[in-house]
Amino acid sequence: MRDVAAGIRSAAERQAKAVWRRTGLPPASWNVAVHDEAGGFLGIAGCWVDDVAMVWETESTEWHLSPADHDATVERAAAFTAAGAVYTATKPRKFRTDPNGVAATLRATYERARARPRPGLKAAPRGSGKPHS
Repeated sequence: MRDVAAGIRSAAERQAKAVWRRTGLPPASWNVAVHDEAGGFLGIAGCWVDDVAMVWETESTEWHLSPADHDATVERAAAFTAAGAVYTATKPRKFRTDPNGVAATLRATYERARARPRPGLKAAPRGSGKPHS
């Protein structure tokens, strides 16, 4: 229940959260709405690291089987990137087969995000309607 309260919405996201804990990085928020500097909605970030405006997505094929669903995923990633977020994605099977490799990639992605000026993106828990930066 703690995971659900923290924004976790699937078994894959629960595994992702366990991998995140291996990274030693600051706490992340899960399934938050991200807005650009003008307040425009960019998308729901599966994992959001606010201090560096980093997005990490779990790319589950079973959720993206239709061309329309896959298009939406690609467009969301493009919107995050165009707005200045540093974006990375991982297939859920990697959480089981190479959690240390995933953690290393996340640490490197975080360092890349930390090395540039943080964009003015804001995030809010889903449904709150109140972005914060």
